[in-house]
Amino acid sequence: MLGMNKLSIATRAQILSMLCEGAAMRSVSRLTDVSINTVSKLLEEAGRFCAGFHDVKHRCSGEERVRQSMSGHGDQ
Repeated sequence: MLGMNKLSIATRAQILSMLCEGAAMRSVSRLTDVSINTVSKLLEEAGRFCAGFHDVKHRCSGEERVRQSMSGHGDQ
């Protein structure tokens, strides 16, 4: 069961989708019936997740490129 302060996955997805489509935060807040602070916090949380995901993927692909170039099998 969801706690009082937890948004459903569907609501989170709807909010993030609307923001990605270019909707204003206040509009998203009104249309989804959540506080603008909730929209802001969700956006910050998603941004932190994406930054971490990017760092992990970028770091891994960078190590792979270094290994390939050191072994002589890199793209040339």
